[in-house]
Amino acid sequence: MTNTVTPTYTDNVSVVAATTLARGSIVRGTLDLRSKVGAYLFIKLARQGTTGLTNGIDVLVRRVLNNDAATPGGAHPGGIALLSGIAAGTGLTLDRWLQYDHTAAQADTVRNKADAFAPLWVTGGALYEVVFDYGDDAAGESVTVQCKAQTYDSDTIA
Repeated sequence: MTNTVTPTYTDNVSVVAATTLARGSIVRGTLDLRSKVGAYLFIKLARQGTTGLTNGIDVLVRRVLNNDAATPGGAHPGGIALLSGIAAGTGLTLDRWLQYDHTAAQADTVRNKADAFAPLWVTGGALYEVVFDYGDDAAGESVTVQCKAQTYDSDTIA
């Protein structure tokens, strides 16, 4: 007899709702996976203007150590994902090649105004805190940040 395992997911779980974040600000949210197998986190960032950020925004995903509240000192320092900003000046560092050649002689304007990063897997059995920290920037405009999750709730065996 062959059994079939069917996973159960919950989609579009809001961890941090779409929020405008000004320089010097922090926003955080929690995801309770204490009774779940795990989850994929979908992290999104978008600049609201054309001024580049000097240092970028740190995105921290931390498993809460005491497993009942995301309080200061309660989060484990492991599992940190850092996102770098866009350098001011005349150069850009891109994470992939452009479709066509672009040289300084062309004087092209290239802007990367929004990023949606690959989903981040976090294991279940714990409470997680997701923090967007725009606190270490000398220049840059407000940004929009968001984190949604798809939770892996359980398996049904039939």
